[in-house]
Amino acid sequence: MLEKLSKINAQEMPVMVGETLESVVLKLEKFRKEGKNYFAIFNDQVLYSEDITMDSAFKKCLNMSRQMYLYRYKQWLLLNNLTEESIKTYVTNNLDKWINKGKKYVINSRYEDFELVCKNLANNIYSYMVIEQFIKIMELINNNFYFNDVLDIIDSFNNNELNNNILFDLILNYTYIGPDFYTYAKPINNFEYKYIGFIKKINKRLKLNKDYSKVCKELMRRKINRIIICDNNKNIALEGLILINNNGNFEGIINNEFIVRGSIINSYISIDCYNTISSNIYYGAKLNEEDYFECYDDLDNEWHIYLKDINKDFKDELIIEKNIEDLKKSFENDVNKSKKLVK
Repeated sequence: MLEKLSKINAQEMPVMVGETLESVVLKLEKFRKEGKNYFAIFNDQVLYSEDITMDSAFKKCLNMSRQMYLYRYKQWLLLNNLTEESIKTYVTNNLDKWINKGKKYVINSRYEDFELVCKNLANNIYSYMVIEQFIKIMELINNNFYFNDVLDIIDSFNNNELNNNILFDLILNYTYIGPDFYTYAKPINNFEYKYIGFIKKINKRLKLNKDYSKVCKELMRRKINRIIICDNNKNIALEGLILINNNGNFEGIINNEFIVRGSIINSYISIDCYNTISSNIYYGAKLNEEDYFECYDDLDNEWHIYLKDINKDFKDELIIEKNIEDLKKSFENDVNKSKKLVK
């Protein structure tokens, strides 16, 4: 019988573009059977190998039971006059050809990642067609079609929002022309402007035959840690991701609803955790080679706070920055609404 696994020490399992929730859950269940301790983030929700089930994952990530998901899936097949068998046969017969065709347009150092994404999409009954669409669009761009005409072709695909985002993600992240096309095709917000700027920097270095993953790490300005706040029995009360600068100051989001900020000086830590309804302050220190900070809140309750390194890159850093900004704006809006009600 396996020993009870600790969520605190779980390692992150990356989720690839196009990967289905079923695939993520099956991998986590396999890790549990092997006695390995992992977690994955899907739809901004944390799933643990320790206690994951297919039904709990669907309710947590998609806000529906798996039974309802399968019902909608069958309705989608009927609506599109398709069968699962016909799609699997079609994908099996064409996947290798799609990957080889697609690689003509993909940055050399991204070949392996591109192949993994294609295989994930091929296993996703809703998104397999995006691979063919990517090839068609890149053929048009490579043959010097005007961007505006290419956008008309994309519109003709009648993609849902998810597949459209995956298509633009492939073009932006896996081709040299991607940043220019994306900038032309879409209205760019502040986050996307920063992100595209990083992609351009990366592409310049990739043209010098530098390693993609190393370049992504080099461009990070702050370290990303997983923060976990537990009681004495290691029951997790709060968790999330924080950005830590070289001076030990950090900021992030926990439980998707609290802003957390603080500082680490030597072995001491102080944290302010707040939203529009409540605020908590934690302070303490790391003692006797423990892997956690022994902390107390303003009511003198004891807490253990863990900071865990995780394998993230500059894109995750930008996403966390954006999520922090968005949550702060939502706090401001809530406060302004309350002021108007008082008046």
